[in-house]
Amino acid sequence: MNNAKLIDQFFDLVAEAQQDSSALARPFHTRVIQLSLLDALSHVAHPNIRQNRQRFVALIDEYAQWELSSTYSLRQLALRLADVSIPAQYPGLHLLVAEVSARMQQWPQASQLILASQIDPSATDLKALLNAQLAELIEPVRYTNLLWRVRNFAVHELRDPGWGSDFQLGQPSPYYHTLIHVDGLTTTWELYFPNELLADLISRSSGNLKARLLRDDIDPWSAFPYNPKWY
Repeated sequence: MNNAKLIDQFFDLVAEAQQDSSALARPFHTRVIQLSLLDALSHVAHPNIRQNRQRFVALIDEYAQWELSSTYSLRQLALRLADVSIPAQYPGLHLLVAEVSARMQQWPQASQLILASQIDPSATDLKALLNAQLAELIEPVRYTNLLWRVRNFAVHELRDPGWGSDFQLGQPSPYYHTLIHVDGLTTTWELYFPNELLADLISRSSGNLKARLLRDDIDPWSAFPYNPKWY
Protein backbone atom coordinates (compact mmCIF):
# COMPACT_ATOMS: atom_id res chain seq x y z
CA MET A 1 0.00 0.00 0.00
CA ASN A 2 1.25 3.49 -0.86
CA ASN A 3 -0.36 6.37 1.03
CA ALA A 4 1.89 9.14 -0.34
CA LYS A 5 -0.95 10.86 -2.23
CA LEU A 6 -3.22 10.80 0.81
CA ILE A 7 -0.41 12.16 2.96
CA ASP A 8 0.26 14.97 0.49
CA GLN A 9 -3.45 15.73 0.32
CA PHE A 10 -3.79 16.03 4.09
CA PHE A 11 -0.80 18.29 4.62
CA ASP A 12 -1.69 20.42 1.60
CA LEU A 13 -5.05 21.07 3.26
CA VAL A 14 -3.33 21.97 6.55
CA ALA A 15 -1.03 24.41 4.74
CA GLU A 16 -3.94 25.88 2.81
CA ALA A 17 -5.99 26.37 5.97
CA GLN A 18 -3.00 28.00 7.67
CA GLN A 19 -2.49 30.36 4.73
CA ASP A 20 -6.19 31.25 4.56
CA SER A 21 -6.33 31.92 8.29
CA SER A 22 -3.41 34.36 8.10
CA ALA A 23 -5.46 36.54 5.73
CA LEU A 24 -8.39 36.97 8.14
CA ALA A 25 -9.18 40.50 9.25
CA ARG A 26 -9.22 39.63 12.94
CA PRO A 27 -5.98 38.09 14.31
CA PHE A 28 -7.94 36.28 17.00
CA HIS A 29 -9.88 34.36 14.35
CA THR A 30 -6.53 33.35 12.88
CA ARG A 31 -5.57 32.18 16.36
CA VAL A 32 -8.61 29.92 16.71
CA ILE A 33 -7.92 28.21 13.39
CA GLN A 34 -4.22 27.79 14.17
CA LEU A 35 -4.98 26.10 17.47
CA SER A 36 -7.56 23.88 15.77
CA LEU A 37 -4.95 22.87 13.20
CA LEU A 38 -2.58 21.84 15.98
CA ASP A 39 -5.44 19.82 17.42
CA ALA A 40 -6.01 18.10 14.07
CA LEU A 41 -2.31 17.33 13.71
CA SER A 42 -2.30 15.82 17.20
CA HIS A 43 -5.03 13.38 16.16
CA VAL A 44 -2.88 12.20 13.27
CA ALA A 45 0.27 12.00 15.40
CA HIS A 46 -1.39 10.05 18.22
CA PRO A 47 -4.72 8.56 17.09
CA ASN A 48 -4.68 6.05 19.94
CA ILE A 49 -4.42 8.64 22.73
CA ARG A 50 -7.94 9.37 23.91
CA GLN A 51 -7.22 12.33 26.16
CA ASN A 52 -7.18 15.58 24.17
CA ARG A 53 -4.66 17.40 26.37
CA GLN A 54 -2.22 14.50 26.41
CA ARG A 55 -2.44 14.17 22.63
CA PHE A 56 -1.95 17.93 22.03
CA VAL A 57 1.00 18.16 24.40
CA ALA A 58 2.62 15.07 22.88
CA LEU A 59 2.41 16.61 19.40
CA ILE A 60 4.28 19.74 20.50
CA ASP A 61 6.83 17.85 22.59
CA GLU A 62 7.61 15.24 19.95
CA TYR A 63 7.18 16.94 16.57
CA ALA A 64 7.49 20.72 16.91
CA GLN A 65 11.14 20.74 17.99
CA TRP A 66 10.31 23.81 20.07
CA GLU A 67 13.37 24.80 22.07
CA LEU A 68 11.17 26.29 24.82
CA SER A 69 8.83 23.33 25.25
CA SER A 70 10.47 22.43 28.59
CA THR A 71 10.31 25.98 29.95
CA TYR A 72 8.04 26.98 32.83
CA SER A 73 6.26 30.29 33.21
CA LEU A 74 7.84 31.79 36.32
CA ARG A 75 4.79 33.80 37.31
CA GLN A 76 2.42 30.87 36.82
CA LEU A 77 4.87 28.67 38.69
CA ALA A 78 4.80 31.02 41.68
CA LEU A 79 0.99 30.96 41.65
CA ARG A 80 0.95 27.16 41.31
CA LEU A 81 3.21 26.69 44.33
CA ALA A 82 1.19 29.18 46.36
CA ASP A 83 -1.90 27.02 45.77
CA VAL A 84 -0.39 23.99 47.54
CA SER A 85 -2.58 23.52 50.62
CA ILE A 86 -0.56 20.78 52.31
CA PRO A 87 3.17 21.45 51.68
CA ALA A 88 4.20 18.38 53.68
CA GLN A 89 2.85 16.19 50.89
CA TYR A 90 5.66 17.38 48.61
CA PRO A 91 9.19 16.60 49.83
CA GLY A 92 11.62 19.34 48.85
CA LEU A 93 8.86 21.84 48.13
CA HIS A 94 10.42 24.51 50.37
CA LEU A 95 13.61 24.49 48.29
CA LEU A 96 11.67 24.96 45.06
CA VAL A 97 9.58 27.73 46.62
CA ALA A 98 12.76 29.50 47.75
CA GLU A 99 14.26 29.25 44.26
CA VAL A 100 11.12 30.58 42.60
CA SER A 101 10.87 33.42 45.12
CA ALA A 102 14.49 34.38 44.47
CA ARG A 103 13.87 34.41 40.73
CA MET A 104 10.71 36.47 41.15
CA GLN A 105 12.70 39.07 43.06
CA GLN A 106 14.91 39.45 40.00
CA TRP A 107 11.95 40.29 37.77
CA PRO A 108 12.82 43.34 35.61
CA GLN A 109 10.56 45.98 37.10
CA ALA A 110 11.54 48.75 34.68
CA SER A 111 10.55 46.94 31.47
CA GLN A 112 7.09 47.11 29.94
CA LEU A 113 7.67 44.09 27.70
CA ILE A 114 10.18 41.25 28.02
CA LEU A 115 10.72 38.03 26.11
CA ALA A 116 9.63 35.16 28.33
CA SER A 117 12.79 33.18 27.55
CA GLN A 118 14.83 35.89 29.30
CA ILE A 119 13.16 35.30 32.66
CA ASP A 120 11.40 31.91 32.70
CA PRO A 121 13.31 28.84 33.98
CA SER A 122 13.83 25.71 31.93
CA ALA A 123 13.57 22.15 33.18
CA THR A 124 17.36 22.10 33.22
CA ASP A 125 17.44 25.18 35.45
CA LEU A 126 15.20 23.47 38.01
CA LYS A 127 16.44 19.89 37.57
CA ALA A 128 18.38 19.74 40.84
CA LEU A 129 15.27 20.79 42.79
CA LEU A 130 12.74 18.49 41.18
CA ASN A 131 11.68 15.00 42.17
CA ALA A 132 8.88 13.04 40.53
CA GLN A 133 6.19 14.57 42.74
CA LEU A 134 7.32 18.14 42.22
CA ALA A 135 7.77 17.65 38.48
CA GLU A 136 4.18 16.42 38.27
CA LEU A 137 2.98 19.30 40.44
CA ILE A 138 4.43 21.99 38.17
CA GLU A 139 3.73 20.25 34.85
CA PRO A 140 0.60 22.39 34.21
CA VAL A 141 2.72 25.57 34.00
CA ARG A 142 5.16 24.18 31.44
CA TYR A 143 4.82 26.11 28.19
CA THR A 144 3.36 23.22 26.21
CA ASN A 145 0.60 22.71 28.78
CA LEU A 146 -0.05 26.45 28.93
CA LEU A 147 -0.53 26.36 25.16
CA TRP A 148 -3.19 23.72 25.73
CA ARG A 149 -4.93 26.14 28.08
CA VAL A 150 -4.71 28.84 25.42
CA ARG A 151 -6.31 26.40 23.00
CA ASN A 152 -9.20 25.70 25.37
CA PHE A 153 -10.00 29.34 26.04
CA ALA A 154 -9.72 30.32 22.37
CA VAL A 155 -11.74 27.44 20.93
CA HIS A 156 -14.41 27.20 23.63
CA GLU A 157 -14.73 30.78 24.87
CA LEU A 158 -13.26 32.95 22.07
CA ARG A 159 -10.81 34.61 24.43
CA ASP A 160 -7.32 34.21 25.81
CA PRO A 161 -6.57 33.24 29.41
CA GLY A 162 -5.47 36.32 31.30
CA TRP A 163 -5.34 39.67 29.55
CA GLY A 164 -2.32 39.26 27.33
CA SER A 165 -2.26 41.39 24.19
CA ASP A 166 -0.73 41.04 20.75
CA PHE A 167 2.02 43.65 20.35
CA GLN A 168 2.71 42.38 16.81
CA LEU A 169 6.41 41.84 17.40
CA GLY A 170 6.56 39.67 14.31
CA GLN A 171 8.55 36.89 15.98
CA PRO A 172 7.59 33.47 17.37
CA SER A 173 8.54 34.25 20.96
CA PRO A 174 6.30 34.21 24.05
CA TYR A 175 6.53 37.45 26.00
CA TYR A 176 5.28 39.23 29.09
CA HIS A 177 3.93 42.76 29.12
CA THR A 178 2.66 45.06 31.83
CA LEU A 179 -1.04 45.82 32.10
CA ILE A 180 -2.53 48.70 34.06
CA HIS A 181 -6.04 47.75 35.16
CA VAL A 182 -9.11 49.97 34.99
CA ASP A 183 -8.69 51.11 38.59
CA GLY A 184 -5.51 52.87 37.49
CA LEU A 185 -3.64 51.37 40.43
CA THR A 186 -3.27 47.65 39.80
CA THR A 187 -0.49 46.56 37.45
CA THR A 188 0.07 42.97 36.40
CA TRP A 189 2.41 41.10 34.06
CA GLU A 190 0.57 39.16 31.38
CA LEU A 191 2.00 36.23 29.39
CA TYR A 192 1.19 36.02 25.67
CA PHE A 193 1.86 33.35 23.05
CA PRO A 194 1.75 35.18 19.68
CA ASN A 195 0.22 33.87 16.47
CA GLU A 196 3.68 33.77 14.89
CA LEU A 197 4.60 31.09 17.43
CA LEU A 198 1.51 29.05 16.58
CA ALA A 199 2.31 29.30 12.87
CA ASP A 200 5.86 28.15 13.53
CA LEU A 201 4.67 25.18 15.60
CA ILE A 202 2.24 24.17 12.84
CA SER A 203 4.98 24.35 10.22
CA ARG A 204 7.50 22.35 12.26
CA SER A 205 4.99 19.77 13.43
CA SER A 206 3.61 19.31 9.92
CA GLY A 207 7.04 18.80 8.40
CA ASN A 208 8.21 16.27 10.96
CA LEU A 209 4.90 14.44 11.16
CA LYS A 210 4.63 14.20 7.37
CA ALA A 211 8.13 12.73 7.20
CA ARG A 212 7.16 10.06 9.73
CA LEU A 213 3.93 9.15 7.89
CA LEU A 214 5.78 8.86 4.59
CA ARG A 215 8.46 6.71 6.21
CA ASP A 216 5.92 4.36 7.77
CA ASP A 217 3.36 4.64 4.93
CA ILE A 218 0.48 5.73 7.22
CA ASP A 219 -2.76 7.20 5.92
CA PRO A 220 -3.42 10.37 7.99
CA TRP A 221 -7.14 10.17 7.31
CA SER A 222 -7.33 6.92 9.26
CA ALA A 223 -7.17 9.09 12.39
CA PHE A 224 -10.64 10.42 11.49
CA PRO A 225 -12.77 7.31 10.93
CA TYR A 226 -16.29 7.73 9.60
CA ASN A 227 -19.01 6.97 12.11
CA PRO A 228 -22.71 7.36 11.21
CA LYS A 229 -23.57 7.81 14.90
CA TRP A 230 -23.53 11.48 15.89
CA TYR A 231 -25.15 11.17 19.32
